[in-house]
This record gives sequence, C-alpha cells and structure tokens, in this order.
Amino acid sequence: MAGAVTGAENVKRLLRELGSTLSKPVLQKNLREAAQPIADEARNLVPKKTLILTKSITVENASTDDNTQDAAVLVGIKTGKGFAGWRAHFVEFGTSKMAATPFMRPAYDTKIGECRNLIEQKLGTVLAKVIKKGG
Repeated sequence: MAGAVTGAENVKRLLRELGSTLSKPVLQKNLREAAQPIADEARNLVPKKTLILTKSITVENASTDDNTQDAAVLVGIKTGKGFAGWRAHFVEFGTSKMAATPFMRPAYDTKIGECRNLIEQKLGTVLAKVIKKGG
C-alpha cells in the first residue's frame, strides 16, 4: 500500500498499553509521592508549639471527575478529632492578637521545583518501561 505508515499497529498497541499503565490510581500514587517534599517542608516550618498541627499536614487524593483519567492530589491540613486543621489558618495568616507564621505557602514555594522534577522522573520511568516492553 503506497504511503502507509510502517509500524502503525505497534504504535496503536503501545498507546493502548500506555493508557492502562498510566491509569488514574497509578497517576495519583505518583503524584502523592512527588508532593511529599512539600508536606515534609510544611511540617518543618510549622511552629513547634503546634505539634498537633504538624501531625495534621497530609497529602491526599483530590476528587476529580470520575469520567476522566485526570488525577490530582492536595497537600493540606486534616480536620476532625485528633487533628488541628481548624486552627491552621490562624497560624498561617495570623490574627489580630497573633502574628502570622506562614508554613504552607513557603513550603510550596521552596519545594515546587523538586515536586515537578519528581513527577517527570516517575512518569518518565513508567513511559520508559512501556516503550521498552513494546520493543
């Protein structure tokens, strides 16, 4: 057949395999791991007198539209029994009686580059495996 692209079936197969390899759970796991340096830095920056707040900093899956493969995570503060999430904004932004001691935004600002690099590394490793497996 004149003008046919050689290897098109192989490319189609690789793309199908890539779709299953980069499923939403796999993406979320990699994103959680990549976001961990931001959470760790926030724990380092939070005032030590608010130890319960330190324990409340978490990385969790963010809710996305279930009909898509979109994946997202949140670095934030847990609330509820045993957690101090309801107090976090007082520490981060201050009050009329207490100076602000930002910890979340500075953690993001200093670690976002590392987070991006980790995402690239992790997804690059997954892509390399799919390509190697596909020949």
